[in-house]
Amino acid sequence: MLLQSAGLAAVTAGLATVIAGRRFPDVGTFAAALGLAAVSLRGGTAGSLVIQWADSAPVTQSSLPLQLALEAIAWFVIIFLARVFAITVERWCFDGAHGERTEGEPNSEKDSMVAGIKHTVIAGGAALLAFKVLTAGLATRSVQHGQACFVVAASVCLAAYLAYWVAPVRTALWGVLSVPILAVCGYVWARLGSSPEGLPASVPPSAFLRVLPIQYISVGAAAAVAMFWYLHHRVGESSDEDPPRPRASAEGRGS
Repeated sequence: MLLQSAGLAAVTAGLATVIAGRRFPDVGTFAAALGLAAVSLRGGTAGSLVIQWADSAPVTQSSLPLQLALEAIAWFVIIFLARVFAITVERWCFDGAHGERTEGEPNSEKDSMVAGIKHTVIAGGAALLAFKVLTAGLATRSVQHGQACFVVAASVCLAAYLAYWVAPVRTALWGVLSVPILAVCGYVWARLGSSPEGLPASVPPSAFLRVLPIQYISVGAAAAVAMFWYLHHRVGESSDEDPPRPRASAEGRGS
């Protein structure tokens, strides 16, 4: 299934790049992630998964978050391969890279790498904190797809907004790389944290277990790319505004 998903994601990313690659960088990554997110809505929620594990031995139950973390990594590899394929198609069709440097972004490759790593770390940590805040009142509620996807998207968007203004970057890659940090660290947090007693079998013991691995990666990656488009376009517009023309120079040309 993962191989088939990787093939479909690559084809989707390539087609999206051909159609809209000139206007939207990383549109292939966005399209592949959006497609995987749509597929996840057709299956069961994380609540049904918890019910299947409810009758397992305690040792088996404790390994569930770790297995979900490994599955999240597998889905991220699919998204990353789709992005690599989209970049290949972009270079073949358009013969060039996207984007110009805006004010505040690093000049050299080394500075760009340092800023990118800083951006990823900040976005990953901020997404974890935002997720905890947004799920504070969901401990006893049933799991729904829309609820899970909204929390992931909102957490990634808030984190990307903060990280971009602290460490501006020229590509959405660094924001996308923060998504597996949210997923894996969230599942590890669920594994190490204490579980409240008396919850129904359909309610996950941790808020991080309310989201499926495919939803963490797909919704998070799509949100990271969309937020980069918004922020980069907004900063680019402000830096491209023409400065006011001095009156003296205008009078000099007129005389």
